[in-house]
Amino acid sequence: MQNNMCLKGYISETIASVKDFIDSHPLEWKTTDQLASDAAINRKLLQKCFKQLHQMNISDYQLQRRMEAATEMLDQGRLSKKQIAKRCGYNSYSNFSIAFKRTYKISPSDWQNREAVFV
Repeated sequence: MQNNMCLKGYISETIASVKDFIDSHPLEWKTTDQLASDAAINRKLLQKCFKQLHQMNISDYQLQRRMEAATEMLDQGRLSKKQIAKRCGYNSYSNFSIAFKRTYKISPSDWQNREAVFV
């Protein structure tokens, strides 16, 4: 019975609005508490239902969207990797590079150079 709670109108709409916020603001990191407060939903219910509906927890989803935004910026080539790291909320390029490698299994530099390598 409790699993079906996440599919009910208000709750599923609220979860969808949280996901939409993350999708439209991938570089704006908010804690689960902040997202829950903004959406006027209990934090534990938000965590449980988000994971049930999207098969990943909120912080992993935020990181995924942030890394997708980073790849777009890397592909555009307008910003330095340090600027991209800062825009993605990292205090250092090193921490950004570690998170990027963890996500994509290659460094941001290798990501930018991948077309040249495979041509």
